[in-house]
Amino acid sequence: MVFVKRSTLVRPASPVLNGFGEFPYRNRLLFFRPPSQPLSKIITHMKQSLAAALSEFYPVAGRISVREDMRMQLECNNHGVMFSEASCDRTLPEGDKFDLDPEFLLELSQAPGHEKDLKQCYTFKVTEFSCGGFCVAMKYSHELMDGTSFWHFIQSWAEVSCGKPISQPPFVVPFPIGIPSSDAPPPPVPSGGMLTLLDRNAPDPGLFGYKSFPRTRRFRFGKLMIQALKQRNPEYSTFQLLSSHIWWKVCLARGLGDKDTTKLFFAVNCRGRFPHLPKEYLGTPAAWAMASAKCGEMESLGMISSLIKKTIREFSEESWGVSAGFLEHYAGGESSDKAVLDMRPDKDLYIGSSFYFPVFHEFSWGTPCEMAMAQAPANGRMYYFPGKEKGSVDLYITLQHQAMDKLENDASFCDMQAS
Repeated sequence: MVFVKRSTLVRPASPVLNGFGEFPYRNRLLFFRPPSQPLSKIITHMKQSLAAALSEFYPVAGRISVREDMRMQLECNNHGVMFSEASCDRTLPEGDKFDLDPEFLLELSQAPGHEKDLKQCYTFKVTEFSCGGFCVAMKYSHELMDGTSFWHFIQSWAEVSCGKPISQPPFVVPFPIGIPSSDAPPPPVPSGGMLTLLDRNAPDPGLFGYKSFPRTRRFRFGKLMIQALKQRNPEYSTFQLLSSHIWWKVCLARGLGDKDTTKLFFAVNCRGRFPHLPKEYLGTPAAWAMASAKCGEMESLGMISSLIKKTIREFSEESWGVSAGFLEHYAGGESSDKAVLDMRPDKDLYIGSSFYFPVFHEFSWGTPCEMAMAQAPANGRMYYFPGKEKGSVDLYITLQHQAMDKLENDASFCDMQAS
């Protein structure tokens, strides 16, 4: 049981100027072993260093509002982020078996002010365990930032907490970089099968049509497993190889036939790829890419990896501009349709997050002993994070129970020696 002690609205330390498709909040949790000083003192320093970081990342302290045309806008109004304190009667797990049940992780991540209608961009919640360890749970709005910007902010907060200057100040633009809306006729659905139109009032196909809700599970791929993948196929990147391995194994666990077409959707970070997007850009400059194949054609890890490599190589600002224009046209409420990824949850996979994110940074109160996410949102969703062991990867994936059971019983899924 988690007991909330108090909640505080933390504003930026110095005033800043006003001026500036919908996604749910993302939640990430960092766990720390019992510190050498009182947690109350640490929390005071947390708020002070957080306020200083917010002065640089001032959009985070703003609020998201919905315009009359149903499009969202960010108001940089200096309102701050909610910071809650809580306690629980459980102890942190010891050793490598750091597994907390999903229901408890969701409870840890809940905090006053996180609900969508309040339009806050960010919330923090510190929960003290009975052993003296604690958890810092963070919720952030995906309308404001993607995972790259989120961990950039957390890394900067860690630096400030240690008395250091922010090594990479954020690049903030007064107006979002995007495709301007126009009165032109509706654009056609882009070719390639990545995007489609769905009735705006239709339910999410990933949440319905099943007798039971899907299950989320974390898998850990050790450094030796990653090295084995690379040694067998040195011409491909870790992302290409690991994603191919998971995609292939999930198709087998789902029992897909040779003639079934399966798609792999993944985000491409456009920072540094496009000339107007520096790597410090604060926002959501991530674009979608997609690889597809008939299951019967997925004959080897190298063949599947070549599909992903080809998709990444052919990705361009011009090709994404076509998709972005299509998405922008249907972003508001003028149309009865909405643009969505053409994803079939029973056959396809969607990759979010990255195992390159700087998760385990040193704060003045210590380095996280573990990181977790509360829950992947729907069937077929998977998220990468760096493992605690350098060179390892943590995977969170959500599948229907039957497919998840088969994946859990596949000894070669997380161990190349078993294949």
